Amino acid sequence: RDDETGLLTGLIDERFANVPHYKSDIVYNQLDEKEFGNFRYDWAKDAEIVDTRDAIHQRGWAFVEISGYIGDEEVGGQMRVPFTYDKSKELPPLLELEIGNLTVIDSSAGAFIVDSDDNILAAYPSQSFFKGLIRPWYGMHSVDTLRRDAVAKRIPFAVENIHYVGKDLYENMAITVDHPIDDLTIEYLIDTSENQITNMDIRYVNDNNVEILGSLEFRVLRNLAIPADDMKMPLIKVSKSKMAEEPGMYWIFNLIKGQWSE
Repeated sequence: RDDETGLLTGLIDERFANVPHYKSDIVYNQLDEKEFGNFRYDWAKDAEIVDTRDAIHQRGWAFVEISGYIGDEEVGGQMRVPFTYDKSKELPPLLELEIGNLTVIDSSAGAFIVDSDDNILAAYPSQSFFKGLIRPWYGMHSVDTLRRDAVAKRIPFAVENIHYVGKDLYENMAITVDHPIDDLTIEYLIDTSENQITNMDIRYVNDNNVEILGSLEFRVLRNLAIPADDMKMPLIKVSKSKMAEEPGMYWIFNLIKGQWSE
């Protein structure tokens, strides 16, 4: 590996006795964004384009309604979710959740947890609270972004395929993440065809005793008449120097436990 970047620079294969120490070098391309753009294929003018996406994906964004409970508190709110990177620059992702007397906010100004008296309990960089949720504008499946979120914070996880529909395809997938210290478990149910999280269950597991601590449901709103600025985000200004380090997926565990650092 390269000492500075950690990237692989070569492989040594010793599986075959007649070819010992077979070495393969790994060389990375040096193309920058401008040079790479020159490789885009120039479609013929008479090429027919067939768009089979549904209406909201053709539009490029959607609202996702969130409902459920955590402990004794009801949870309600919504997210504005862009589907592509370009659309995320035009319409940045937004999140607003009401959990008892707390409000969870994530906007281009930052990610905040605010109490009923408008006191800021925690402040993080923008999109911090989308870790552990869907981020389709990253260009990856929700299953992969969730796994990466877990790995980034060294959180153990397991993936299970559910509802086999044939041809090596499954209707749903479940991802379970376990807090490495506390006995907290979060299970995500993902609709693979829609690339959406549909449910999130929170459990306390100790000595094979399971206690349900909360459950959230995510529902995509397909009403195209709802304007993109329907979410009225409160104006909160905190300098980046006063924002804490991004908590990653731990923000969900911290919310359950009522603490804002890990």
